[in-house]
Amino acid sequence: MGQFSTRLAERAIAEHKRFGQRHESNAKVRGILLEYWMTGAGRSQAEAEAALKAKFAWSAAFVSYVVKQTNAAAPFAFSSLHAKYIQAAIRNRLSCATAPGFYGDPPGGVGAVSPQVGDIIGFSRADDVRTYADAVSRDDYFSHCDIVVARIGNVITVIGGNVGDSVTKATVKLDAKGLLPAKSAIGGPYIVVITNTLA
Repeated sequence: MGQFSTRLAERAIAEHKRFGQRHESNAKVRGILLEYWMTGAGRSQAEAEAALKAKFAWSAAFVSYVVKQTNAAAPFAFSSLHAKYIQAAIRNRLSCATAPGFYGDPPGGVGAVSPQVGDIIGFSRADDVRTYADAVSRDDYFSHCDIVVARIGNVITVIGGNVGDSVTKATVKLDAKGLLPAKSAIGGPYIVVITNTLA
C-alpha cells in the first residue's frame, strides 16, 4: 500500500467525521455538499446549487472530492457518476495503461483482486450491468462506490457518500479467499475493485 492509498483512506475518515452523520437536509452540511459538487464533480456554484435543490445523488461527487483533496493532480476520471470513473479505470487495466494511475480489477473470477486500504469498490444498481465485463462497455448506469479505509482479516471498513443521505461507514465481510461477496448490502452485484499505483 502506497502513501496515496493511506492518505486517501485518512481523508475519507476525516470527511466522515466532518459530516458528523448528519442528514443531507441539515443546514450545517449544505456548504460541505456544495464543495463535493464543485470541487469533486467540477460543477459551477449555480450547477451545484441546482443539484442540491433537485436532490441529485452526490455519492460519486463525494468519492471524486476525496480523491481530489488527496491529490488534485491524480489521474482520476472525476465525475458525478461512478460509472464514468469505473469505466475509465477498467479501460486502464485492459489497455495496460502506464503507471501511475487507477486500475479497475474484477472483484471475482479470473484476475480478481482482494480489496485493500485505499481501494475503491463498486457495485451496480442497474439490471443490465451485472458484471465486470458489462461495466467496461457503459458509463451511464446507476452504481455506487465506497472507499476502503481499514481491513482486519477478511473484514473491510468502507466509507461512502449519500448512503442513507449522509456520509456513512460500514463493514463488508469478504469470502474465504479475501474477495468481495457476490452482492452488496443492498443487493446489487459488486463489479469492480479500483486500485491505484500512486506514490
